[in-house]
Amino acid sequence: MRTAVADTYITIQARLALWLIIAVGAALLGAGTAYQAYALDKQWERDARV
Repeated sequence: MRTAVADTYITIQARLALWLIIAVGAALLGAGTAYQAYALDKQWERDARV
């Protein structure tokens, strides 16, 4: 019994969209992490002055 190729075949557009979502998610995660580190650094700077 053979399965149809179309059942498991992901279209090029769907694959590109999936990679785009992953890339955007990774970029947002990286930017968020960098911002958190920056904000924490600023907070520690303020705390050190007190």
